[in-house]
Amino acid sequence: MYEKGRELTNEKIKDDWILTLNSFMNQIIQWVSESRPDQTLPYELQSIEQAEEHLGWYSVPSLTFTAGAKRVEIRAMGRFAFGAIGRVDMTDGKLSFTFLYSGSKGWIFLGNRKPLTKPVFLELFHQVV
Repeated sequence: MYEKGRELTNEKIKDDWILTLNSFMNQIIQWVSESRPDQTLPYELQSIEQAEEHLGWYSVPSLTFTAGAKRVEIRAMGRFAFGAIGRVDMTDGKLSFTFLYSGSKGWIFLGNRKPLTKPVFLELFHQVV
């Protein structure tokens, strides 16, 4: 009985994390689109497989923007992050930024440990595009 209960709890954790990630990726798409009203930046939202201890294999959303020859990937790094519920990284392969999810504070930019707002995200995004 204990194992069955733990499996259900892990499924709930996984499902909640995927919903949080989908919402975050959609928010990012909206922020980037609103910041470029005269020019659309091509992007691809896809599902990738990821494995984590206690959760096993599951699909998470991954977002890639393309600006000329430059690609910026926004990807979940894990549901279990030290001091947070989960972690997402944004990188162009050279420069990376980390975002943590807190149940009470929402998304936080690790660089300044403050809430991730649209202006903060766009400032970071423009550094990697």
